[in-house]
Amino acid sequence: MATRWLENIRSTQHLTLFPGGTLNGSWPTVVRNALQEFNKLSGTLGLGVTMTVATAPVDRFLTGANVQVEAATNSATFNDTFLGPQTITFGGSAAKTRLLPSPSRGGRVGQALILLPSSPQVLAGHTGTRTLREAGDPIKLVIAVPRADSCLRA
Repeated sequence: MATRWLENIRSTQHLTLFPGGTLNGSWPTVVRNALQEFNKLSGTLGLGVTMTVATAPVDRFLTGANVQVEAATNSATFNDTFLGPQTITFGGSAAKTRLLPSPSRGGRVGQALILLPSSPQVLAGHTGTRTLREAGDPIKLVIAVPRADSCLRA
């Protein structure tokens, strides 16, 4: 069963996402495009929620973004969440989302953290001559959009 967002967040039908300073290369553009795609899907499917860019990261007082997205090679620590420092680790070209439930408010989600791979790799070329290269923006979009969607499990 899904956990709901805190009521003061849920009632707005709006989530804010902060693109962190570790997003480099084409990731900032991909994240903006992912938000647009998410909002299109939300409208088409009648999900009743939109996401926009926030100007401040998540913080311990729940006054910043609802969601923060960063990029790393193996792991990253989000230092200022309302549950204290949170480290997310992954490998390969996968991405991870961590929902942060509030123990004092019935387990309702107060923040979500998304960690994207800094340079996801794909095999490219013809059979026998394939090499690893950094994924292009369309593949990065496929990595990012499900992360935004996973915030709705709340």
